[in-house]
Amino acid sequence: MIINLNGVELDFDMTNVDFYEKYMENADDLDVAMNTELTDTEKEDYRKVVELFRDRCVAMKGFLDKLFGEGTGETVCGVKDDVEVCLDVYVAMCEGVAHDAQRLKKKFPGMNRAQRRAEKSK
Repeated sequence: MIINLNGVELDFDMTNVDFYEKYMENADDLDVAMNTELTDTEKEDYRKVVELFRDRCVAMKGFLDKLFGEGTGETVCGVKDDVEVCLDVYVAMCEGVAHDAQRLKKKFPGMNRAQRRAEKSK
């Protein structure tokens, strides 16, 4: 599936085993960065907010570089650290993952392998 990330079209195919493996090997660090929340006290310190935003941008660009090749992060997200752009790209990728999961679910509905075997033996 071709996915459009901030005007850049990339081959984003979670059904491709090599792509899926590369995605999963690097997704945890990205998810942590994108889902980290500040405490109310930390939100009052602009330096903590800046650090959080920068960490998210660095994580997003680094993830794209690992997934699609060096330089992709800046091509997609820009040279400057714009947290809104990086979050939009993150959301688009999450939607791409969900889309591919739904495609697979339609092709392989219902029972898993063990359940199918149990049904056959009845």
